[in-house]
Amino acid sequence: MANNPSLASSGISYRLALLQAGVATAGFRPKGNLSTGISASESDNADSTSANAGLNASWEIDLWGSRRAAREQADANVQKSLQELHAAQVSLIAEVVQAYVDLRLAQQNRGLTTESIRLRQQSYDLARWQRQAGLTTELQQAQALTLLRQTESSLPPYEQAELQALQQLQALAGGELGELLAALKTPQSLPSFSAPAGLTIPAEVLRQRPDVQAQEQAVRAQTEAVVLARHQRYPSLGLSGSLSASGETYSDVFDVDAVVARIAANLALVLFDGGVLKQAVRTQQLQLEQSLLVYRSKLLTAQEEVENALTRLASTQRQQQSFAQALASAELSASLSAQQFEAGLLSFSELLDAQTALLNARSALLGNHSNILGSWVQLYRSMGGGWQGLTLPALAFDAAGDTRE
Repeated sequence: MANNPSLASSGISYRLALLQAGVATAGFRPKGNLSTGISASESDNADSTSANAGLNASWEIDLWGSRRAAREQADANVQKSLQELHAAQVSLIAEVVQAYVDLRLAQQNRGLTTESIRLRQQSYDLARWQRQAGLTTELQQAQALTLLRQTESSLPPYEQAELQALQQLQALAGGELGELLAALKTPQSLPSFSAPAGLTIPAEVLRQRPDVQAQEQAVRAQTEAVVLARHQRYPSLGLSGSLSASGETYSDVFDVDAVVARIAANLALVLFDGGVLKQAVRTQQLQLEQSLLVYRSKLLTAQEEVENALTRLASTQRQQQSFAQALASAELSASLSAQQFEAGLLSFSELLDAQTALLNARSALLGNHSNILGSWVQLYRSMGGGWQGLTLPALAFDAAGDTRE
């Protein structure tokens, strides 16, 4: 969370939205400026020097609520950016967990393959000794060697997968894992996770997704944009005033008798513009309709992703029990096959088949365990941060305290 570059970029986007909101609302506040100067002129007859100072102020009166609409639009844009930041946090959490699962899966597969190579080597040695003793044929020795080499060839991909998972975790952490690197390189089993008691997923949970909430704020901002476009067709009333003074020296400028005050009110209304303002209103209305359609699409996508995650989770959990039973049966079969082979009641090919079934059962159980964990990650992501409500770290970009939630 502290070092991920993409998340830091989203944080900067949020801070920029805060600053832009301040600029937008400041445009409707009174404005004033102070000016002063001194000038000198020289001619053949005489030299002269003059000084002047002036204070000007102006303010547009909010007749139609444009100022309120601008503030609402700016606030909606800030909230949209905040939700996009939350979406980036949820995505980062899911990516880190999935990369960790991939790392442990690769390590377990590497260990399982190493054990399989040892078992295949024993079978090949047995076939070779029996071939030398004239108890088996060259075909059986070749079969055992083929299985050994095939098993050895499956080890490098798992080593590569482990390295890639480590590199992905390092990239997600901003390039630095520190003391965690040694712990991550030490092989460990896949993490276990069980469903929370009373897991319920109300329909309202879809609206907690940050991307859905961000689109809600986009609709809100576009609604205010329509209001502002309409207000451009209404009259505007502005007040302006000035204080000015001039004299031969600066001391004369501050003389009360030298001060000239002016105040004025301006009423402006566009009479003819060729339909530009009318088309601008229609443009904003169409963009609002488009924004509503995008919001609906976001909700449908959220519903689809949640249902897919739940379906996948239920399927993999049911499969796990079958895979566990298959492994227990394969272990028993392999043990009995070894005993019967030693007693001369089973052929070498049948022994190899039993060993292959055992290795496949171990791999299938491990892979399905990984799929279950991946399903939980998918469910977490599809719900925008979990099923019990979104809980994310507090925003703290720097010590200046320029964050807001």
